[in-house]
Amino acid sequence: MLDAMTQSTDLPDEIASKEGARHDVTNHSATEVCSLDFTPRQARRALLKVDLAILPFMILCFCFLQFDRANIGNALTDDTAKDIAANNSDINLA
Repeated sequence: MLDAMTQSTDLPDEIASKEGARHDVTNHSATEVCSLDFTPRQARRALLKVDLAILPFMILCFCFLQFDRANIGNALTDDTAKDIAANNSDINLA
């Protein structure tokens, strides 16, 4: 087990070719390997990916919330609360 950890591990060929050179991971300190330094372009791309993944779902949830609020409001104006014997706290929890 210890021998496997002390062997130099190289990046796969397709990653190494993108990086321009092969790197020996064992010769770097933990702070160098886990560096979180991003270029502004990389940060913008990551933020765009997160925005495109989360925002459509959030907008859809907000639309459903508004539809639900409108439906409850319409039901209250039609005296539905009396029909189903619900008080204000029951309606607020709906």
